[in-house]
Amino acid sequence: MVNMFLFKSNIFFALFIFVFIIINTTTTPVEGALCERASQTWSWACKNTGGCNDQCITWERAKNGACHSRDGKDMCFCYFDTCDAPFLCERASQTWSGECSNTTGCDRQCQTWEKAAHGACHSRGGKKKCFCYFNQPC
Repeated sequence: MVNMFLFKSNIFFALFIFVFIIINTTTTPVEGALCERASQTWSWACKNTGGCNDQCITWERAKNGACHSRDGKDMCFCYFDTCDAPFLCERASQTWSGECSNTTGCDRQCQTWEKAAHGACHSRGGKKKCFCYFNQPC
């Protein structure tokens, strides 16, 4: 009787493993690999993945975004369906004067005065400047 019980248990276990393997080997289609690029518009250490994600989607037309630490820097990275996705056209603001410390003001001024999609403060050459971003080629 014990031998029959062990035999049935082994058969059940073998069937369970077989079904488990079959289920796990039938995979769902995987999307193509995403293309990762450092955000063009994120201008500070990235500590807020939700904000990075929103900015990548809204400003840079990416699929999503996330904060990652690379080379000791916390950066915002945007993910695109293809590496052929166009970059935003970035130009230093023609109407902003002085150092840029107010990204909201820079964004508003780029949109209102320069007809840009967005604007943000970035450090370039040791100076913090207002840069405008356009959705068309430079």
